[in-house]
Amino acid sequence: MTETSHWEEHPNYPLSDWQTEVANGDTRQSYREWWENLHDQVMVEQRQQTELRHKRIRNIATEQYFDAGDHKFDETSQVSEGEGNGAFVQCWVWASFVDTDLDKTKA
Repeated sequence: MTETSHWEEHPNYPLSDWQTEVANGDTRQSYREWWENLHDQVMVEQRQQTELRHKRIRNIATEQYFDAGDHKFDETSQVSEGEGNGAFVQCWVWASFVDTDLDKTKA
């Protein structure tokens, strides 16, 4: 967020809106406190919407890859959505040690 001085109007939060709220008795905050509070609320709502979308994307990934049995997605799996018609979803993949130098059954 761009730093503004005490006297500057924030481009996304009109001074006239704050003045209306003050006149109606809806806020006792200073103009700066008022728009910072509104901005924080917007950011929380955007994060919540993003998390809901990422949850849906994780569900789609689970539906598409669950049958394979070798992929596991959880609620903390990272989601990277770009311009394409899909998204990358971080997953757990089982790496078998059988017949490798890390095979635990061979002593």
